[in-house]
Amino acid sequence: MSRAFRLGVFIVATLLVFAGGVYWIGKKQFMFSSTYHLTAEFQNVAGLNGGAEVRVGGIHEGTVKAILSRSDPTRRCVS
Repeated sequence: MSRAFRLGVFIVATLLVFAGGVYWIGKKQFMFSSTYHLTAEFQNVAGLNGGAEVRVGGIHEGTVKAILSRSDPTRRCVS
């Protein structure tokens, strides 16, 4: 095998590993699947952080993007 052939195989293998890594990380962040945005109101969100897993029936369904608090908790927000 020539040196150029081995270099070419190394570069192709490296690019495949890199592309696989990008796909694996993107899949974890739902970049390659259809998503939708949900908004919910809770009385108490103690212990919940942004980036936390959302599980439904024990299955990972998404992540918490943000936690917002209103300045007046007694007032209901209508949108």
